[in-house]
Amino acid sequence: MKQHVTVIPSDNLVIVDGVPLVFGFAAPATMHALQWHDGAGELEWTDDINHPLTEQDYADDVAPFVTLWEAEKARLEEEANRPPTLDEAKAAKLSEIKTAFAAAEADGFVESSLGFRADATRRSIGDIEGLIDLVSSGALPAPVTFRDYDNAYHSLTLDQLNTLRLEAKGRGPLLYARKWELEAAVDAAETVEAVQSVDTSIGWPGVEA
Repeated sequence: MKQHVTVIPSDNLVIVDGVPLVFGFAAPATMHALQWHDGAGELEWTDDINHPLTEQDYADDVAPFVTLWEAEKARLEEEANRPPTLDEAKAAKLSEIKTAFAAAEADGFVESSLGFRADATRRSIGDIEGLIDLVSSGALPAPVTFRDYDNAYHSLTLDQLNTLRLEAKGRGPLLYARKWELEAAVDAAETVEAVQSVDTSIGWPGVEA
């Protein structure tokens, strides 16, 4: 006998001992809900008064819903433990690649020819271009102070800022090349094992290992 059972047919909801499951099941058309807690409960009807339940009613009124819940729980567990198909494995791996690409794009660096590592995200490129505009317009005198990826400071001329901008923007195509390389490996894989062996955590330019 379960200690806690709640059934709400209109929501396709059965809760047994705190575990809710939503699935289709048969119930009387006028049944609003069933509540069972610690050996007692009640049936709630939309067209009649509530009907109290005792332990003697459990087998007929409560247990059938528990059996349905147990069958659905077993089905879900079997589904969760089922090995993925090749198509499912590929879809999951492609999603993993997309996430890894977004993370690499959001935080990374380039090894600048100026002798330091510089942030190379879209935001940092925009910051560099903002400095170039300010220096070019005369609103900000050069050299300007620039903080690198490792939080060290450098004095950069306009020419050096332009060099840094080109280097930082060059990381973008390299990121896409890595993304396409991984996607091609997934597409070419002929087994689930081959798909799952594609490592999306390595090989991204400008990402700390």
